[in-house]
Amino acid sequence: MINRLLVIAAIILSFGIAGATGCITVEPSSSPKYTQQQIADMQAELEEVKTALAANEKQQADTYAKIEAYRTTAAAWAQYAISGSRNPAAPAVDPQSVVDSSYQQAYEEEAKLNQLRIQYQELFERKLLLMIKLEEAQ
Repeated sequence: MINRLLVIAAIILSFGIAGATGCITVEPSSSPKYTQQQIADMQAELEEVKTALAANEKQQADTYAKIEAYRTTAAAWAQYAISGSRNPAAPAVDPQSVVDSSYQQAYEEEAKLNQLRIQYQELFERKLLLMIKLEEAQ
């Protein structure tokens, strides 16, 4: 009886030692990290993000063009404001108010451009994350 208990204890102890030292290997789970549906969803989201990035780039270019147009207008009208004369094409318009409003509009567009840049950065980071996840899935 004591011999049986010693044998059982020795077996349990040897399994414990083998497990602790890594002699016993456990087969890793063969289940995939992502399901096919999750992969398809990530691919669809990646395409949406790429489309959003392209649209954001276009919005940034358009916004930058507006900023330049407002600055050009302000510079042109500043000449009339400095000289104290009126624009012959629009004699009833106060040059200083055009300069002021052009700079204000340029400032507002710059704020919009900054928001677009932040949004672009977030989209770009999302794109990278999705690409990494999809690379892992394959």
